[in-house]
Amino acid sequence: MPAMRILVLQHDDDSGLDALAPPLRAAGAEIEEWFSSRTPEPEHPLEAYDGLIVLGGIANPDEDAIHPWLTAERAMIEEALRRELPVLGVCLGGQLLAQAAGGVAFRAPEGPEIGWNVIQGTDEQPEDELFGELPAAFETFEWHGFCFTPPDDAVLLYRTERFHQAFRLGRNAWGTQFHFEALPGTILDWLETGRDEAVAHGVDFDAVRAATERYGTTQVELCHRVGRRFGAIVGRYAGLR
Repeated sequence: MPAMRILVLQHDDDSGLDALAPPLRAAGAEIEEWFSSRTPEPEHPLEAYDGLIVLGGIANPDEDAIHPWLTAERAMIEEALRRELPVLGVCLGGQLLAQAAGGVAFRAPEGPEIGWNVIQGTDEQPEDELFGELPAAFETFEWHGFCFTPPDDAVLLYRTERFHQAFRLGRNAWGTQFHFEALPGTILDWLETGRDEAVAHGVDFDAVRAATERYGTTQVELCHRVGRRFGAIVGRYAGLR
């Protein structure tokens, strides 16, 4: 068994680890992607992994009837929480994490967030093991039509005026609403493939492209910090097994 093995729940071909991958691999992690919509089980049982990352996707967290693999993923996250496995959920993954822990995910009132937003850290953010090294406020990319309210025992780390943006559960689980992992090229690809949705919600393509050029490199640097920290957390968990 490798020193560290991380299972990545990926939902769409164009929504991968992106900027998270290099720092995790540099930390010595072996990364295994699992598309639950294509194969019923990952390569190994959950106990074989030292960390779990659940990425975003075009599915919504209330679409179990259309995408039954959402139910399986939620059950896996619940098991990961019971095992105190390090978990990181991004966008859809953060929504599923909130649901698995007893919180809720719901359609965003007044429409989705698509584009770059400033998120604001809470009083707890500077002391957080994963996000404490990040600025108290920074620009990050978002594309979501649903949002989450984590359970009462969660620690809120980032927010905007409209939504919760990041939270921690216990010691080893985190969820975000924002796509801090997305590379600039990925964001530009999303704008093209999701053009109809973006246009329907009044997105200014030129403004988002300009913001991607302005903030994209900084977002990658911040993501690398998070990746290094998550890699250390996974390594600690692996060392205790």
